[in-house]
Parts: sequence; structure tokens; C-alpha cells
Amino acid sequence: MAVARLRIVLMGYKLSGKSSAGNTILGREEFDLKRSAQCVRRHGEVADRHITVIEAPGWWINEPVAFSPELLKQEIVLSVSLCPPGPHAVLLIIPVETRFKDYLRKALQGHQDLLGERVWSHTIVLFTHGDSLLDTSIEQHIESEGQDLQRLLDKCGNRYHVLNNQNRSDHTQIEELLEKIEETVAQNNGCHFEIDRKILQRINNKRRAKERMQQERVHIRSQTSECVSFHCFVSITILYRCIRTNINGIFSTNTYYSANLDFLRWTPIQIQLSRRVISTDFREHYKNQLC
Repeated sequence: MAVARLRIVLMGYKLSGKSSAGNTILGREEFDLKRSAQCVRRHGEVADRHITVIEAPGWWINEPVAFSPELLKQEIVLSVSLCPPGPHAVLLIIPVETRFKDYLRKALQGHQDLLGERVWSHTIVLFTHGDSLLDTSIEQHIESEGQDLQRLLDKCGNRYHVLNNQNRSDHTQIEELLEKIEETVAQNNGCHFEIDRKILQRINNKRRAKERMQQERVHIRSQTSECVSFHCFVSITILYRCIRTNINGIFSTNTYYSANLDFLRWTPIQIQLSRRVISTDFREHYKNQLC
């Protein structure tokens, strides 16, 4: 089933070679090899197809999804919305030289599950650094890695492909990958992957809640700064007046301290009004008595 416009999402842990895989697929340097905390989208024309590639940010290789930052999980979920109406395939990137253990399978599966159970019917495992296999076939490699890798492959219908990032001139490997993606589309009745709206809604609610919290923090900080700066200003003003008048008498009656405590209980409106009054009075007093 030929698809003229293909949409692909790259998933994987940090240093798995997602950016290199994206560059190999598009046939040129489109993705920065430096790590990014946000999704990156690039386009290109490959084998008579218009290709959109989204690179989702990665997690640490041994990091369970429960310990991943909330922002990272949100970016992973939002990656599928950057290629509307949805990706035709999600490529789960695994370097072929990786010693596959149970903790790695759980981390990969946990982060992939953020997109919902249906994503597995659109997932293809993409083994990168295929040159590391040397004379070993990919089937032999999978068998040698044991049950953990096979369990992951079973999860995505045993769909996988090998990519040699060092040999970008070999266009055959990319054409075969695109054909496998088209086969995946055909297996899904010609449909792309569409994330459950409830998952997106939950992520959007979390983002809005975080934005509200940040706005509240900024508001509280500005009010706190206003009160502190005004408190310091009033303290200096009162101290100045104490020095200009009868310092012993005023301090003995605790005027300085009680005045400061009263100011701390003032509302922001009182502070604004009082600042204008005291500032004007202070300038006049300073001009008349010191100039």
C-alpha cells in the first residue's frame, strides 16, 4: 500500500541514535545531535514520498517511566500531535549493540505506553548501528539477546528493521523501511495512529494547571517583593526620623518596632497609597532640612 505522505515519530532513550536515524531517513543533516528537551519536527522528500519525522525527547536508559520528569512525559505524548492527524508509525529506536535486559524492556515499554495501548499496533523496532552486527544476522542477534527483547518484539507484532547509520548512501535500507511502514498502515486498515483524546486532555489539563501555578508564583513573588521593599523603605524612613528627632525617647517607647509590625499587616493597596505619601513627605523633609 503506497502512501504519498508518511508521518513518523522517533522514540527512544537518550544516546540511542534517534537524531542520526532521522538524518539517515531524510538523507541529510536535519536533526541536531545535541540532546533536546522538546520535540523536533523535520520534513523531506524521500523515494517519491513526502516524509515528516518527529523526534521525541529521550529518557535515561535505566530510568523507569515513574521517575521520568513530568515535562518529558508530556512532550512524548504531544509528539504524536505534531504530525496531524497522527503518525503512520512510531519507530522505537534501539542500538543493536545494547545488552538488552529486563529493566531496559520495562523502561522502553513504560514510556511507549504513555501513548496508549493502541500505539503498539503502529510500532516498529528500529535497530540502529547495524554495522555493529558484522557477520551476524539480525535474527541471530535477537535470539542471542534472549526473552526480554523477544517480549518487546512480540508486543509490536514482531515488526523490526535494521539501519546502518554509517552507510547513508545505501538508499535500499530506507526504501525497505518505508515499505515496512506502509505494510504497517495496511495492517491497520489504512489508518494512522490516533492517540486517545482522554490522554491528550489529561496532559493539557496538567499543562494548564502548571501554567496557573507559575502565574500564581510570579504574583506572590511580586507581592512579596513589593512588601519587603516597602518595609525596608519605611524602616529607613522611620530610622531617619528617629535620628532627626529624639532617638532615645522614640526607641524607648518601641515606636520603631511597633510601626514596622503594623506595616507588615497592611494590604497591597495600603502599601501603594502609603508609599506615595511617605515618599513625598520624605523628599520634602530631606529637601527642607538637609539641603
